Amino acid sequence: MKQFTPDPQSIEWMLEGFKETTAPLSMFKGPLGCGACTAALQPIDFIFTNKQILWVLDHIASFICQYMGIEGGKRSVCLGGVDAMAQFLLPALAEGIFSSSRVCDEYLHLCNSPKITELSAD
Repeated sequence: MKQFTPDPQSIEWMLEGFKETTAPLSMFKGPLGCGACTAALQPIDFIFTNKQILWVLDHIASFICQYMGIEGGKRSVCLGGVDAMAQFLLPALAEGIFSSSRVCDEYLHLCNSPKITELSAD
């Protein structure tokens, strides 16, 4: 099976580099370090799932879209694009890349994760 080699411009490539630089933090691995990390990430979950904050982020993203001239910088296009994607994208980020299990476990090496050796459709 071919090994995955991320593109140097991709987020996954940057995250792999981040994992290597944070490896020394594994000396804090254990219940205390894991709990502290998980607690520190609670505000991110709140930010990405709070309706008022999402509303503000929608407007900021729409302004940036218009200011940068994305898709011609038309207000209706920017508002429609942001409205269509933001309600799904931000919660997905909170549950994916910025989830406490991924950050504290994969990137910072503070929590013990279950090792999955095989995935099966059965």
